[in-house]
Amino acid sequence: MRTKENYHNMAREWILSAGTDAEKRLRACRCAKELGIGVAASITGVDRKTISRWLQVFQGFEGGGVAEALEALKNKSRIGQKHKNKTPQETIDRIVECREKTGLGSRLIKFILELKESEKTINKILKAKGYMEKPKPKPRVRTDMSAYRATIAPFRIIQIDIKYLCDIPFLVCNLREYKLPQYQITARDYKSGTTFIGFAHNKDSTSVAIFTAYVIEQLKSAGIDVSNIIFLSDNGSEFKHILKKNGFSLYEEILKSRGVNYRFIPVASPTYNSDVESFHNRIEQELYKIDEIYSESSMFYKTWFYMVWYNTIRPNRNKENKSPATILKEYGFSNIEKITTIHPIFVDKFVKNIELIKGNGTLRWSPVINFNNNI
Repeated sequence: MRTKENYHNMAREWILSAGTDAEKRLRACRCAKELGIGVAASITGVDRKTISRWLQVFQGFEGGGVAEALEALKNKSRIGQKHKNKTPQETIDRIVECREKTGLGSRLIKFILELKESEKTINKILKAKGYMEKPKPKPRVRTDMSAYRATIAPFRIIQIDIKYLCDIPFLVCNLREYKLPQYQITARDYKSGTTFIGFAHNKDSTSVAIFTAYVIEQLKSAGIDVSNIIFLSDNGSEFKHILKKNGFSLYEEILKSRGVNYRFIPVASPTYNSDVESFHNRIEQELYKIDEIYSESSMFYKTWFYMVWYNTIRPNRNKENKSPATILKEYGFSNIEKITTIHPIFVDKFVKNIELIKGNGTLRWSPVINFNNNI
């Protein structure tokens, strides 16, 4: 005697014994037509909506031959289908073009191009185009300094360091050919990220001292109390006197004469100056790698324009995605425009005024460059 369970088992074996997927679907449709969609779904283990969709296709070819029905039930390729949420090709091309020209990540590409697509979507596009490399594993978890930085006010700690421009492969040839400065001196406010730069042919205490005096005078003219600032640097000979036991470098003398405090980070601990080090990587990727520098005037204007953009517009991830100008505004600083648009200087132009600088005299810090060359 055939029971309902036996009948369903026979139907299941009959459906599964078909050779191709299309034939199985055809038999499932016939089973659904005889026993109902729910029974066919239970027998085959396929969702009711899927069985119903197969049945609609089957009924459209029911009057025709079996071959037509099998062809209609085959898997269809999705190549060329348009999806309403798919990123337009024009946007993909803009993302790829921006990546090729700048090498920036998804966060800044979204910011610069003002895209509505998420950073995750931009990452997927870059990965599909072969621009995303697998990140290198980090041996240690980075310490989150956000909690400590939240307790610091702007212009309480300024990190200062030197970047070797002569180590940048796509820049070194032009530096040598056009006899441009080999080093960049950088001072960056730890809280807001406001950054100032200068250029020098020599990595010595005189160059650093002139640049430091320039930064202090510019901050004082903007109404900032420099007596509350602590300059933080490494233990290099350009910052710290290492020959005389109780001697001071010119950098230290400049700070002392102006009533500014300073400290040196522990030996072999570059992470203490991580803020200024991270800026060195940013300016290399976002400026030096993109724009060609072939004269003093091009170096001056291109770096100045970049610094104005960096200090006033560019968001910083480790500073709550805010620009330096935004942070200064939140803390009620005045003369923000003057602070964030301080131009770079070529310190070698002011070596002749070193005695005046050491004596804390008044000096006109105008950009002394050759404007005859093209930018």
